Amino acid sequence: MQPRTLNDDQADAVRKLHELKVGALFMECGTGKTQTASVLVNSVEGVDYLLWLCPCQTKDNLGREIARCGLRYKPDIVGIESIGQSERIYMEVMRKLQAARHPFIVCDESIKIKNLYAVRTRRLLTLSKMSEYKLILNGTPLTKGITDIYAQMEFLSPKILDMRYSEFLDTFCYYHAIKRFKRVVKRVIVGYANVDYLLSIIRPYVYQCSLNLPLEKQYGDRCYSLTDEEMAAYEHLKERLLTLDVFRDTHFFGIIQRMHHLYCCSEGKFELLEKLLTPKTIIYCKFLKSKREIERRFPGALVLTYGKGAFGLNLQSYNRIVYFDKTFDYAFREQSEARIYRTGQQEDCSYFDLSGNVGLEYLMDECIRKKTNLISYFKTHGNETIKKL
Repeated sequence: MQPRTLNDDQADAVRKLHELKVGALFMECGTGKTQTASVLVNSVEGVDYLLWLCPCQTKDNLGREIARCGLRYKPDIVGIESIGQSERIYMEVMRKLQAARHPFIVCDESIKIKNLYAVRTRRLLTLSKMSEYKLILNGTPLTKGITDIYAQMEFLSPKILDMRYSEFLDTFCYYHAIKRFKRVVKRVIVGYANVDYLLSIIRPYVYQCSLNLPLEKQYGDRCYSLTDEEMAAYEHLKERLLTLDVFRDTHFFGIIQRMHHLYCCSEGKFELLEKLLTPKTIIYCKFLKSKREIERRFPGALVLTYGKGAFGLNLQSYNRIVYFDKTFDYAFREQSEARIYRTGQQEDCSYFDLSGNVGLEYLMDECIRKKTNLISYFKTHGNETIKKL
């Protein structure tokens, strides 16, 4: 059934899932998820419509990769974001699924199916009901907690968990209910329960493996100091934060972004970058301002942003990454690291963070280390966090 080119992990995945109509490949980036998925799709007879969902920025790369995998059915490659943003694309895909007798849906980077109340997720769940065969692919099934699992399993089949979201929370989470006029408006999760039970439910439908390369991943920090002017502006915004309510004021997180943006092009960062830059270096930025300035100062350097450059690119010809701007998002960080540390890499990989002398930099490191996000961090640690920024 499987080609000779499959490695042991890929062959194991095919053996486990090929007899199921739904399944999840939670395989780390660089382990060959696309090739494995192609073999699983090929094992199904009579597919008359193959919908392959992926992040918009990876569509071209996915098309090239699929072409090398020998897929027997021609896929309709559609951006996941487009499903939520475009009524026309959503309705067009729906019509194709309704017209097909044996459709198959593959959803790449399924972590984008998570917020049950988002238009994108609701539409994807509607589309999933129209297909008998479904496969989700992701390197990181969890980025913020086990609640990420719920929508992904619902996409495969509501019969897997067989419970409403409220029941899921009651069964697997400890949370504080925030009420307004005696009505629960938000649940703040503070812990998890019965995790082994959850894993036993989803285990039959999931194949998971890690990337094991005979190469090292080396990490380093390089520190710089803000200028007096940048520090004064930073402290001014910090004082404003102390007057705001973390959870109620809509300007709070906007000010956090402004604090980060105001020193994104601090001169010390460019001095460090010049020392770290090699022909095999990728530079990650969060802001267009810093991206443009790096490209101006270092023509020919490969500069990527987290949104467009963290997912789906095969860049194993590079072996060094410099994080010029940090991110709060663990998924972006993990995905970006996997652009170079993946099957086909021949050299050890190194990662460098440029760290400023302000508390916000430490906070971003903590969010990545604890695999959480900014909002969750403030919910856990409270307003005292602001004083440490």
